[in-house]
Amino acid sequence: MGGKVIFWNCALGIKSKLDFVKDLAETMRPDLMFIAESEVNEWDLSLINIKGFDVVAANSIKGEFGTARMLCYVRTGFKMKILKVDPRLDMVALDIGNCRFVGVYKGFKRPDQLTRQEFFDLHIRELKKLSRVNKQLMIGGDFNVDLFRDSRELDDLDEWSIEAGLLQLVEHETRWRSVTMSDGTVRVEKSAIDHIYSNIENCKLEMSNSISDHLILKVELPEGHLVRPKREKFTVRDWRNYEEEQVHHCVTNLMTGSHAPNFEMLSKGLAGIVDKVAPLKVIKVKEGQLVNPKIDAIKKRRDRFLKKFKKSRNPYYLEQAKSFTKTLKKVVKKEGRRTFQLKAVSPNPKNFWQSLNFAMGRFNTPITSIVDEGVEITDPKALAVSFAKFFGEKVQKLCIGRVSDLSLSKPIRPIRFNIEELRVAIRSLSNKKSYGVDKIPQNIFRAAMQYLDRDMLEIVNDFCENGMDDSLKVARVIPLHKKGDKTELNNYRPVSNLSVFSKVYEKCLLTRLERELPGTEGDHQHAYRKFHSTETALLTIQASMAEVLDRNGHGILYSVDLSAAFDLLKPDLFYRMFKNKLSEGLMYAIMDFLTNRKFVVEVDNQQSQSINLDRGCVQGSILGPKLFTLYTHGLASLETMDAKVVSYADDTYVLITGDSVGQVVEKTKRVFCEHVNYLTSIGMVVNQAKTEVLWVGREKLIQEIELNGNQLQLVNKMKALGILITGSLSWDDQAEAAIIKGKRIACCFRFLRKYLTRDQFLKAASAHFYGSVFYASSVWYNLCKEKFKIKFRALHYRLLRSACKDFNFNLTKTDLNLKCQRATPDEWTRFITASKVVKIIRDRQPKNLVDLLETTLYTVPRKPLLGRFYDGSKSKGGHQALHNRVTFLNGISEPWLRRDMTDDGIRILMKKEFFDYKKFDH
Repeated sequence: MGGKVIFWNCALGIKSKLDFVKDLAETMRPDLMFIAESEVNEWDLSLINIKGFDVVAANSIKGEFGTARMLCYVRTGFKMKILKVDPRLDMVALDIGNCRFVGVYKGFKRPDQLTRQEFFDLHIRELKKLSRVNKQLMIGGDFNVDLFRDSRELDDLDEWSIEAGLLQLVEHETRWRSVTMSDGTVRVEKSAIDHIYSNIENCKLEMSNSISDHLILKVELPEGHLVRPKREKFTVRDWRNYEEEQVHHCVTNLMTGSHAPNFEMLSKGLAGIVDKVAPLKVIKVKEGQLVNPKIDAIKKRRDRFLKKFKKSRNPYYLEQAKSFTKTLKKVVKKEGRRTFQLKAVSPNPKNFWQSLNFAMGRFNTPITSIVDEGVEITDPKALAVSFAKFFGEKVQKLCIGRVSDLSLSKPIRPIRFNIEELRVAIRSLSNKKSYGVDKIPQNIFRAAMQYLDRDMLEIVNDFCENGMDDSLKVARVIPLHKKGDKTELNNYRPVSNLSVFSKVYEKCLLTRLERELPGTEGDHQHAYRKFHSTETALLTIQASMAEVLDRNGHGILYSVDLSAAFDLLKPDLFYRMFKNKLSEGLMYAIMDFLTNRKFVVEVDNQQSQSINLDRGCVQGSILGPKLFTLYTHGLASLETMDAKVVSYADDTYVLITGDSVGQVVEKTKRVFCEHVNYLTSIGMVVNQAKTEVLWVGREKLIQEIELNGNQLQLVNKMKALGILITGSLSWDDQAEAAIIKGKRIACCFRFLRKYLTRDQFLKAASAHFYGSVFYASSVWYNLCKEKFKIKFRALHYRLLRSACKDFNFNLTKTDLNLKCQRATPDEWTRFITASKVVKIIRDRQPKNLVDLLETTLYTVPRKPLLGRFYDGSKSKGGHQALHNRVTFLNGISEPWLRRDMTDDGIRILMKKEFFDYKKFDH
């Protein structure tokens, strides 16, 4: 047949009936499954996934506490377009090929501002809009209008369906319910409130019983209407039998002995090792899921016995097939648990969420098709070419001015590295499997360099003298889907992978660069610097705003959005900026690294032609981000105009203050104009449409401002480096957002408890619950209202009860803290804040925060070795001020400011001071 579509009202929510829905998907094998009265919130979506299906919720799920009462499961792999529908309605509308499918649930619950008739008329208007299309249509669901009882609503539906040329497929009652009468008798009420309208000819409707009071309506479509996703083959490396000792054994054959080291020989030799220890293997993709080779082998053996049974009818073959089916179930369960446990305990968020998606049946399938200029492209080679053209043209459109040619002569005194510098660079590489165009993974390179590091040293020093090999200047770009339609080029971003040889060389250059230009990026920059982070940047922004509020002043905070910032660095301009500040050898090496760059796009092991790049600081590189911060160091000059500048990479926030509203506005116009002119002069492109402006003060005194000829509305809140900031430093919005995120993650963790031991569960929670929900909590948590703190504590204990499987509330909160060895949100934030403050004072960085804190610290330790404590006599007004939020440091009784105290030592010390459960340790 051409496909199967199911419409069903599950009644009273899908979560309690999820097992039945999964069985329905497995037995009936539908392509689309519309479930009405599903009753799910946004954070429930991850819990109701079914393997092999994508889930689409009605737009009514949007909003602060929206609930979707209509869902649609779509078999993974179908190319679909989700249509926008009025968010007041529970509808899901999808375009798949030349067909449009709409699921409707018109419940009795309606928006408060609409009457019953107005609510029904809204449905009719939406249905008319959706049916005005030159496509095959099928619209079904629970309309709550009986087909066999005359009513105005039925007349309106009939009129709409006749205009749209749709036929009603339902001919019998679809709902039965028992009603107890006043005399105790029971009668059965029948109705036909589930409808299916379609203009597709030769559809076959079947109805079957279910566990709700509604029948399941299954429609079989004629041939050619829904073409199921094909089984595809992809080539990957097989790492199942990889061991590091294999690399060590293979490297002995590459030892150069008395021969001079050669980059080409070494790279070819390592590529050969890769093919031996991790050979290429073809895997299959079916219904959106990557098939595990072990599971696939068992399936093949089972299928062979089934074929033999069908031919011979010998019961022996049937018993063998059943045996393999049981084995298959055990292996699937074991592989799922093993795969998840390996990744869930990883501190890498990417690994954790990949394993979470795997456990919930969500898979990232390879790119199979793209629509470019109205033409569908499926060939991997053509896909790579289309992406290369798109990414290249995207940067070229933003370029300002041309790049001057640089003729670099070889240095008279090239820099040279020693073996220790190289070994430090190699050890800094992560032990992962990513690779560049040379296809040498980092983990194999690291393992091989235990024996080949001296050969590598000669190669690196040769690069410094004669320039990098041209093959190392080519980036391997992988298109990564961001969001939205997977067939649109705009919904992908490029991810660059560089050769591991290049990464080691860059790391060596970075070490020398930091030695020759320490602190050149300016105090405003918090990215890619030791002792700096997003948290120090946010604390600086907050401290500056708090100072304005404490003196009842006025100010404006604006952010600047740069388009493709890292791709627009001009090498010739960088050379002119730093030619007199860097040694000859280092300047030659850096300029050689920046010039003559190229990239290729790879899709399913097929590569595009190389695209030349005349500018940019290379995405995915180690040296590139540092070069960018040096390149934009001139932003510090804005502070001479009485503006406070805080940057994190290409994100910049500028605070301007003044004695009056008019003065603030005029200063902002001048500073912003100077800001944009500076960025334009170095080749950056400012997206002024995305510039955000926030009024800082107790009251919002202006509504809009004109900057560089653009009239901008002032925003009520601004998202800065991941947290929501308001002009009055009210943290209600940030707390609400963190609570919603916490609820969603807590639901996921409860689902995952069955896959993990308690220790694994708590380790994953530390990294991915507390680290995410309480991100930058030293900035906002202690300042939010008590009603929000109560909700955070409830989330905390909800997670601990999942860890202990205490779903009947047998354990007290104190028992949970002791059993799980976890701090409460209040203890956690005090610990994080204290640790951050101690490190700031010890390391003397960031400078502006050191100056701020030292105004309220004793200059001389109160007791020997006990450090400098908070001096309450120097406190200033304003509960938002950082120095007024660290009074608890006064109670620390340990020598917390010793110069020999390491970061780990500080953490251990602070945990003993602030975590109650630590006081019970023996």
